[in-house]
Amino acid sequence: MTRQWTPEQKELIEMTDGSLPVFPRVSVSADAGSGKTSTLVERIKKYVEASPKDKPPRILCVSFTEKSAADLESRLAAYSTCEVYTIHGYCARVVQEFGARLGLAPIFRVLDAEEEKTLYFECFENVFRRRPVSTETHGPETYYRLCQSFKDKGARTGGVPIFDANGESEELVSFAREVFEEFSTAKRAMKALEYSDLEIYAAEILKSDEVARTLQNRYQHVFIDEFQDTSEIQCEIATRLSGSKGLLFVVGDEKQSIYRFRGADVEVFRRFTKTLPANKRLSVNYRSDPA
Repeated sequence: MTRQWTPEQKELIEMTDGSLPVFPRVSVSADAGSGKTSTLVERIKKYVEASPKDKPPRILCVSFTEKSAADLESRLAAYSTCEVYTIHGYCARVVQEFGARLGLAPIFRVLDAEEEKTLYFECFENVFRRRPVSTETHGPETYYRLCQSFKDKGARTGGVPIFDANGESEELVSFAREVFEEFSTAKRAMKALEYSDLEIYAAEILKSDEVARTLQNRYQHVFIDEFQDTSEIQCEIATRLSGSKGLLFVVGDEKQSIYRFRGADVEVFRRFTKTLPANKRLSVNYRSDPA
């Protein structure tokens, strides 16, 4: 049975008389149940089918959760030139391919949340033994959160996070800096990275115009789903990947933003949508539509 698309969806799926989407660079703000992912998938299919059969386009499709990426991969399994990643999966690929520019090993493993926390506390204990500080007002968790906030900002100078006291005591900041340095040394010895490292290094690598052009030329179209869960640094990565003229389709539902705890900010999505020439909306609740 052929799916009946709403007028809003059809407008985003349509191609020109050639093989280009009617809206080559577009952001979509979607309401719940409006079929945003289905619309994205159908746009990919139409774009591929409108392209020369002997030269199908290479497409990059990025989402923000394992579940969402797996769903996209399943729906696009028949399209071999469409590459689907989570944001961290794609950052890992960039680091593997171009990380030597930053002195990074091409083979590394990514620490999960529990491994990261365990390693951090080992480093905390090592530093504490060397230079004990009062933990009456600031316990280990406070130090951990402070270190994490430095990394999450993604602000680096020569690869070292910028430590801003921001109201904290100099003793706390100094101690946190030393723990972070020990933590970073331990990760390098293990050839291990965190998810935040992947983002920071990928963003740094993509500052190279040569690398950015290489990746922009690699893909004819970039699609990003669940973009409401983006952060400043992830948005920077997306911007460099698509360039200023490449085909780009981003879609998000502002009410479903769930990753504020790791730096996601729906305001980043709102600001980014204003930089694109076409801003569209999916507002019809497809789930409640009998069609």
